[in-house]
Amino acid sequence: HRDGAEWFAEGQLHLRKGEHEESVNAFTRAMQMGWDERISRLSRGVAHLLAEHPEKAYDDFTEVLEHDGLNTRALFYRGTATMNQGLYARASHDFTRAVEVDPTYGLALLNRAVCYAHAGRFEEAGVDIKRAMMIAETDAQRFADHMGIWRNHLEGVMGVLHEHTDLTEEDIAKLKAFFDR
Repeated sequence: HRDGAEWFAEGQLHLRKGEHEESVNAFTRAMQMGWDERISRLSRGVAHLLAEHPEKAYDDFTEVLEHDGLNTRALFYRGTATMNQGLYARASHDFTRAVEVDPTYGLALLNRAVCYAHAGRFEEAGVDIKRAMMIAETDAQRFADHMGIWRNHLEGVMGVLHEHTDLTEEDIAKLKAFFDR
């Protein structure tokens, strides 16, 4: 008979192995067993996001935020789930809130830049990318841990950003080099 902590550990193991559906099931069991609802729900939301179930991920992150409205990770991931559904204007609100709570949250800045680019707000997107790049130099591990979640979004708008902002070829090259680490 496993307790909630063991189910949670199993969920983390499945997540690391890329077994997202199994991870969702284990995190659900951890919650059913009474193990830290907020952490389990946040982790299950990430597993849903990686399993390409953004609606379910959105619901989990919203539940976390109902109890902890300043949780920057839940704001970031809920924004990412929303962005993955193509709802860029709505997603930008979560990224903005995450940056208000933690001005050094470079990943939220990058995702907000993608949202801004989709809205034609290129100057603001360029500013966010430059801020995020400065943060990335000191917080490289945090960026590396989340690279796959948003890389395609950002790569899809890089050319447009270069064309419509004051981002230089060197800025774009630095960002691409960062992706290739």
